[in-house]
Amino acid sequence: LADMAALANRQDTKTSRDVLPFIQPQDVPVEPTPLPAVMWANEGKAPQALLHTPSNGLLRLGVTLDASHLSPNELFWAGTASELLLQVGLGAMGWEQAGRWRKEKAGSMETGVALIQPVGHPDSLLVQVNLDALSLERDAEDASEALARTWQEARMDESERIVHLLISHIDTIVQQAGTAGNT
Repeated sequence: LADMAALANRQDTKTSRDVLPFIQPQDVPVEPTPLPAVMWANEGKAPQALLHTPSNGLLRLGVTLDASHLSPNELFWAGTASELLLQVGLGAMGWEQAGRWRKEKAGSMETGVALIQPVGHPDSLLVQVNLDALSLERDAEDASEALARTWQEARMDESERIVHLLISHIDTIVQQAGTAGNT
């Protein structure tokens, strides 16, 4: 009971706003700040965009593939195919070992397809397949290795694993469709 009373007392305590930083309107410049230059790494391998921004020691690395040339049917499968990159083996590693290795090297990795409409070009659409790693800045070399190896050595020959993942993906879509509008 004493712990519950202490917790209730702490939850009722107001936060001291004197120690929290606040951004005031005069702190924000009127003119937009240009983005820093993007550097590309790993020429001849998987291209990685290195964008240096203040991030309290966190780093986001990304591999981006221009997929604007894909047909609508190919584009439909691009997202699923990109998700498979992180769920199959890698080189000589099986999928479980590869998952542990990626986690050790990069902390967090994600994939996706981005549709981008360029400013001033309402009839244009850029399509990108992205593979991103989030890690600490001090682990940038390991995260870069995880990205490059995942892009280049994903075991797309693990047919049983891929069939299992696709069936699971389809089951999820069916379940979501069945509950749409019922939440």
